[in-house]
Amino acid sequence: MALLPFGIAQGRVLVIAPNLEIRRGISTAFDIAGRDCFWASTRVLTDVSHGPYTAVLDGRDANIHDCENSHIVVTNIQQLASRADRWLPAFTEDFFDLIMVDEGHHNVARSWERVFERFPNAKVVSLTATPFRGDGREIAGEVVYAYPFRTAMVRGYIKQITAVNVAPQEISFTYRGDSRRHTLDEVLQLRDEEWFSRGIALAPECNRSIVDASIQWLQHLRQTGTFHQTSVPRNRLICEPLYLTHYIERAGTGTLDMIRLCAEAGLPEPEYRSEGERFVTAIWRDWLTEDALKKLDVTDRQREGVLYVKKFGKITNSEYQDLVGVARKTAARDLDKLVEKGVLERIGTKRGAHYVLAGRN
Repeated sequence: MALLPFGIAQGRVLVIAPNLEIRRGISTAFDIAGRDCFWASTRVLTDVSHGPYTAVLDGRDANIHDCENSHIVVTNIQQLASRADRWLPAFTEDFFDLIMVDEGHHNVARSWERVFERFPNAKVVSLTATPFRGDGREIAGEVVYAYPFRTAMVRGYIKQITAVNVAPQEISFTYRGDSRRHTLDEVLQLRDEEWFSRGIALAPECNRSIVDASIQWLQHLRQTGTFHQTSVPRNRLICEPLYLTHYIERAGTGTLDMIRLCAEAGLPEPEYRSEGERFVTAIWRDWLTEDALKKLDVTDRQREGVLYVKKFGKITNSEYQDLVGVARKTAARDLDKLVEKGVLERIGTKRGAHYVLAGRN
């Protein structure tokens, strides 16, 4: 998405997200002043001092002048095409040259169509990972590029995906004081209405039903030995009860707990890495105990060096000199002896060399 404007747009770009969370992620990736800017972090652009500048339609703080002075405008569909009509009439029909639609399978909904009608000459690119709709309607546009899920999983771009659909036969909700039950077919007809989809998504009853179904499915996975845990808090109202029932961790707490517990036990910090479809955590046991060091007949100076490496992960010749107060040649001799004993491993050559613990398993 971040690369498309450079190859297609001849003018200002409008990026439309389906909700606030996705809008927030896009605006963060497009923010040239932020450390998570896609163009800067991937070195697509080496100089962002002249843009591209991005404006975000995010409520009261947004204004038309920011949009006029920006190359890209990011918004969510509710903000742009609400019934209040604050924004659409403010833009001339030629204000945007390119419109990019995230979660593009929504593009046949009336709210999205209103946007396209407002900018009739703008090019439209829709992006979606799910190019189909539950109501069977065709997505607007011509498919120009498709990347298979299987290939993405094999190359490690996405994790292994298992889709589970939970579809009730009927649903109950109250609208303007009118409480009634609706069949699934009626629900599908209403799903693209903004007031309906937003109300259902935030309804406690809806979240409870998803939690119940999720717990049942997780129990099935555990019983069959195919349980895989992830922590992506898309909906915190749903995540919280799953956390309280010990099926998931709070986002980030598991990793921090492992680091803290290893430090408390005097173990090296865990190693985290991605291997294709898997995320691997390696927790190292401490085989260099006091007894082991005595058997290896290390000196007091060398013992200090080993403790330093256990705490900080590596040591250089210069750091060893400062630590134990010896000359460079003596430091090299001490460290080389530790390599011979299988305690340390030398990484690199000459002045760029450093030493790490050997034989971690």
